[in-house]
Amino acid sequence: MKKILVSILLTALLIPVLAAQEMPDFSKIPAEQFLQYTIHRLKPDPQKEIWMKMSGKIQHRRKGYSTLTAPIRLGVLFMPERANGILSLDNGAESYRLTQQFTVPPTPPVCIAAGRGLDATKAQLPVFGLSPNDLMLGFLYRKPLREEEQTHVSIYNTRVFVMFLPKGTDGEKDFDQYARVYISTEYLVPLKVEWFKEDPSGKDLEPYRSFEITAIKKINGYVMVSKMRLDGPDWRTRIDFSHLDIGEVAENGAPEDLFSLK
Repeated sequence: MKKILVSILLTALLIPVLAAQEMPDFSKIPAEQFLQYTIHRLKPDPQKEIWMKMSGKIQHRRKGYSTLTAPIRLGVLFMPERANGILSLDNGAESYRLTQQFTVPPTPPVCIAAGRGLDATKAQLPVFGLSPNDLMLGFLYRKPLREEEQTHVSIYNTRVFVMFLPKGTDGEKDFDQYARVYISTEYLVPLKVEWFKEDPSGKDLEPYRSFEITAIKKINGYVMVSKMRLDGPDWRTRIDFSHLDIGEVAENGAPEDLFSLK
């Protein structure tokens, strides 16, 4: 397992590992091409059907409040044309249906409440500081305002892009946002994301929210995210997917409990 002090998604939770000779130099190719490669790599295999299960716990601490902890589970089926997934919180007390169409050009992912007719005003996921679109990497599907100077996140070289997210594009925010995204030139994974309420260009701004991947594991030829964190001015959330599993549908079929809420 490699640890990286960085930021997270549905499809970037699963990235195929390619041989070095199959890769261009991602630190040097044009920005638009680099982002296209990144989105393309969110699809595990262009021909095969692949299933993925992740489960663990999410913990949220906010100044002046008791610590919140709940089970979290994600089940995804990747197909050549699309990916379907279920994100479940607190053993199905709250759940979301996640869909990603693999189109050309790529289209943003879709997240809708599922399960027991969730009342948005009572949803717990936003209380944890997490949006389903974080797991879907919705910010990657916005046109970048600019590319900034390359930098390192932990030991990994990253290319840095600032994206404009008009209000309503991340599922629940009713104000414009700017996302600074740090993408690994080795894995093509957004390792770190910072959200701002105004363009951070030339300003010493603190993000109102940040998101990092803190641990990954290589399983059956795929890199899977096992730990992540989100932080705000007076709160922090940690997600630990302690149980990871992945396989090809053609070999033994998809698990019967793939889309289970528990």
